[in-house]
Amino acid sequence: MPVEFLTAAQKAQYGHFAGPPSTTQLAKYFHLDDSDLKRISSLSKDHTRLGFAVQLGTARFLGTFLDDMVEVPDPVVTHMADQLQIDASAWSAYGERSQRRHRQKICRWYGFADFHKSQKPFFLLRYLYARTWLTAEKHLVLFDYATAWLVQNKVLLPGVTVLERLVAQVVDRADKRLWQQLNGLVNETQAEQLRALLAIGEGKRFSPLELLRRSEQHASTRTVNAAMRRLVSVRTFGLGSLDLSGFPAGRIQAMARYGLTSWAAAIDDLGQAHQLATLLVTVRELEARIQDEVLDLLVLIVADKFKDAAKAGLKARLQLLAE
Repeated sequence: MPVEFLTAAQKAQYGHFAGPPSTTQLAKYFHLDDSDLKRISSLSKDHTRLGFAVQLGTARFLGTFLDDMVEVPDPVVTHMADQLQIDASAWSAYGERSQRRHRQKICRWYGFADFHKSQKPFFLLRYLYARTWLTAEKHLVLFDYATAWLVQNKVLLPGVTVLERLVAQVVDRADKRLWQQLNGLVNETQAEQLRALLAIGEGKRFSPLELLRRSEQHASTRTVNAAMRRLVSVRTFGLGSLDLSGFPAGRIQAMARYGLTSWAAAIDDLGQAHQLATLLVTVRELEARIQDEVLDLLVLIVADKFKDAAKAGLKARLQLLAE
């Protein structure tokens, strides 16, 4: 399970400004409506009003409060100062005591919740699990989704490691459930046969799986016979009758794609449950592909025969006309 999947740069960007917000972002997250202005007007000094407004916009935009307010881009401070009709130079007088006090007020007045004390993350876990079960999205995509969900639902972002581990754990649970259910579809004999596909025999260069994946490039009696032998070999596993309709199609396709394109050694390095599940869906996909391959080869051979017959017929007609 890849618990740590974020790069150092991605971790550093989490909960911080990546640069000055765009004009659209300023209008969406840093706009002060009449209710905001009324609350801010209750503060006594220019620098406290400006600091409160900047922290409010930062919480809305980033989903968290900054430990170091020096990180706030100048356009944000200027945008807030213009709305409050305050000189932006007042920003330099905004101190740490006011910052802590204002964070508490913002959470109380605007409903921002602490990640570790709120029940909202429970719903996030359900959404993440459902999304992970149905799709084969990468960890980073799920992490970005979780971050956006927390921001939208006014849950202050936890530490980057906390959210990173949470996403990894959800993915791990969904993966193990999928592998376990797939493994339950085959008996011990089938499981041994599937794992034997990865074994490279003495004096051999390729595993049986890699040989089964080799498609025929040209249409001939020889290639049709070779494809038929591969089809018979795949059907000996008895997996064609298995019903996979209850499994998420996207996940099954992603696993089959991995099994069809990866080296046997890479599949062999997977955990036992993951390996068996991958081999199962790969062989199922192989059976369908080889069957289509046989039909395509037969169609090509028949088409060539008709083409030759048509040429022979045309040649005979031309000879008759010449006579």
